[in-house]
Amino acid sequence: MKKSLIAVLTVLFALPQFVTGAPSAEIPCFVNPLSIKLDGILNEPFWQKAGKIDSFHRFRHPETPAKSPSQVLMCFDSENLYVALNFKETVKITQGKATDSLWKNDHADMIFSSIADKDWYRQIAFSLNGKSYEEFIGKDDYRKAIRIEKKGWSAELVIPRRCLGKFSAHDLRFNILRKRAGVRETQSWCNVTWALEPANFGTLHITMVPDEVVHGPWNSSVTSTSAVISWETAGACPGKLFIRKKGEKEFRSVAVETRSGVADGGAKLHHLLLQNLTPGTIYEYHTGLGPIRTFRTLETTPGEFSFAFTSDIHCNSAKLKEILRSSALSKVDFLFLGGDLITGISGRYSCYAAFLDTLGANWSKAAYCFRGNHEYRGFPEPFMELTAPLTGKSYGIFSHKGVCFLYLDSGDGKMLNTLYMQEQFKFLESALKSREFKNARFRVLLVHHPMFEEKKWGSPEQAQIYALLKKHKAAEKIDLMLAGHLHSYNRLLTGETKLHSTNPNINGRVFKSPLPFPVLVNDVSGTIVVKAGTKSLEVTVRNRDAKVIDKLSFKSRK
Repeated sequence: MKKSLIAVLTVLFALPQFVTGAPSAEIPCFVNPLSIKLDGILNEPFWQKAGKIDSFHRFRHPETPAKSPSQVLMCFDSENLYVALNFKETVKITQGKATDSLWKNDHADMIFSSIADKDWYRQIAFSLNGKSYEEFIGKDDYRKAIRIEKKGWSAELVIPRRCLGKFSAHDLRFNILRKRAGVRETQSWCNVTWALEPANFGTLHITMVPDEVVHGPWNSSVTSTSAVISWETAGACPGKLFIRKKGEKEFRSVAVETRSGVADGGAKLHHLLLQNLTPGTIYEYHTGLGPIRTFRTLETTPGEFSFAFTSDIHCNSAKLKEILRSSALSKVDFLFLGGDLITGISGRYSCYAAFLDTLGANWSKAAYCFRGNHEYRGFPEPFMELTAPLTGKSYGIFSHKGVCFLYLDSGDGKMLNTLYMQEQFKFLESALKSREFKNARFRVLLVHHPMFEEKKWGSPEQAQIYALLKKHKAAEKIDLMLAGHLHSYNRLLTGETKLHSTNPNINGRVFKSPLPFPVLVNDVSGTIVVKAGTKSLEVTVRNRDAKVIDKLSFKSRK
C-alpha cells in the first residue's frame, strides 16, 4: 500500500502542471485611455505601474532559470491591451535576413487563452527580421514596434481588447516563449511541453489601479501663499502629489494629511493644502501618472492684470470647454464660476460630469467657484466638498495686485435664517471692516443673484447682503458688481434707475432707488472679462454666442 501511494505521487508530481504550479500576474486596468508613442522605447509613465512578468526558465526545464533576463510588462485600458517586452542579451543578437524563417532568429511567441472559453486562443509571434505569425488574429488587428540595441531588444504592442475574444476579469491565460538563437536557448514563463498548452498557462488577473486619477486634479482657494489641489482616484489609496517651482529640476513629494496632521491612509477623494508658497510664482505638479499641470499664486504688489467671470452653465460641459479654451480667456490670471454650473445635484459624480471634469482638463489657472440657487437643488453637500473642501463655505475674500475680490453666497430664497447664512453675514461684516477691503485699489463684489435695488429683487439673502453693505457704508466703495441668474445680459450703472437688458420682458424696468455701484449680469454661458489697470477697470462683455455686446470703463473710487 505504501509503495503504491508513493508511485502515484511520483507520477502526479512528474506532470508539468505539478512541477512548479501555474504562475499568475496582476495586470492593472486603467480607467482613462492611455497614450503611447509606439517606438519600442519603454518610457511612458504607465509602464511603471504595469504588471510585470520576469520569472523565466528554460523551455521544458522549469528547474533551470533563464540565462539572460527577460521581462514582460502589461496593462489594459478600456480599449486596448498594452504589452512591452524588455529582453536583455549577453551574446550577439541574431537578427537574420529578411528571407530567413521567423523561427530561425531571435523572436517572441505570445499566446493568450481563456479559462471560461477553451475553444479560442490568440497567437502572435514575431522575429527581429521583420516577419510575424498570427493565429486567430490578423496582422492588421494589432500594432507593434521593435527597438534593437547592442545588449538586448525591446518591443511595444497595442492589441485591441475586441481582438482577444470574450474573457472575464480573472480568466485570461497567457504564456510567452523567447528564442535566443545565438545560444540556442528558448525561455518560457510557464511550464509547458509545447506552445499550445493553455491548461498550463499562467493567469492574468485584471485589476484596477487604485491610485489612477479618474477625476481632476483641479485647484481651489489659490492665494499668494497657498493653494488646495484636489483629485479623485479609482480606489482608496494614500494621496500624494509631486510639486516644484517652474524652472526647478526636481519635484518634491507632498502627502495628503488628515485634519489631525496624520498621513492620509487611504481615500478616493483627496484634498491637499499647499502652504508657504511664494507669491506670483508658477508651480508645476503631477500625481505620479498623467500630465504636468500648473497654477500661479496671487501677487500682493499692485499691477495690471485681467480676470474673467462666467455663470449659468447648467451642465453644458461642451459650452464650458468652449469658454475655457477661447482666446478671450487666454490671458486672464484667474476665473470666477458664479453659480448655476449644474441644474441639480444627485451626488459628486454629477458635479464632475456637469463642470468639474471639464474645468480640470481645460483650465490650469486659479478658479473660484461659488453657489447659485441651483447648487441648492438635490444634494448640495457635494458641491461644497469639491469646490471648498477645507472651509465648506461658498464665500470668501482675497486680493490680487491691489484689487480686492469679495464673493458671496446669495442662497436659494430659503437660507436667510440658517446657521450657515448667519455665519456668512458675520464674515461679511468682518470683511467690510478689514484693511484688505478698505485699502484696495479696486473692490469687486461677486454674487449669483444681482442687486438692482435695496428691497428683495433676487433673493432675501441678497437683500440682506445689500443691507449690510449699506449699514457699514461699504456700498459706495464697490467699484463693480458681477452676477448671473437672469440668463440674459443686464446692466444697471451707478446712479441709474432704468435697466438695460437683452431680455425684452425686463428691459427698461425702472427702480425707485439708484444703486451707488454698477451691476453687470452675465448672459447664460456668457463671459465678462475685466482688465484691471492702474486707474480703471476695462470691461468686455460677450454673450452666449461669444459675440462682444458691450464694453465699459469704470474709474477707481478709492
